[in-house]
Amino acid sequence: MKTLSLPGFYESENFYAHLRTLQTEFRIAHLINYPEGSLGFALAEFLQQQHFGKDPILENRDIFHVLTNNGMSARAQIGLQFYLIGNGKKSITTVLAAILGSMFYLHSLSFFFKQYKKGKNALLFHHLEFTKMLNQPLSKIRETFLIQ
Repeated sequence: MKTLSLPGFYESENFYAHLRTLQTEFRIAHLINYPEGSLGFALAEFLQQQHFGKDPILENRDIFHVLTNNGMSARAQIGLQFYLIGNGKKSITTVLAAILGSMFYLHSLSFFFKQYKKGKNALLFHHLEFTKMLNQPLSKIRETFLIQ
């Protein structure tokens, strides 16, 4: 089963099976065993701080929050979408979230533009398979991809 496929947009063989796999493989108890300072450990801390429960569904968005050090407020969530668009992510959900969200936060347009520029200045990273990088130092990933 294929999802909507447009050039440059996200494709997946079976998106929901992928989510179930992530949920079972990457529980907080598993992630917390990664070395301190690693992406996996930072992700476990993030999930715990956000009180996502014992077995949250791990999404790339959670990893993007950790990498970019964006908060979880509505404004920060919208800012993350602009960051990702600046980094070249062209999914329908990302673009719609940025456009619709910014309509409710018109007073934050300069913040969103700054986030877009940060994403534009970073090396392309939104498409990476982060589950294979969980043992890497978070600081090294940020430095390598110029993530601010």
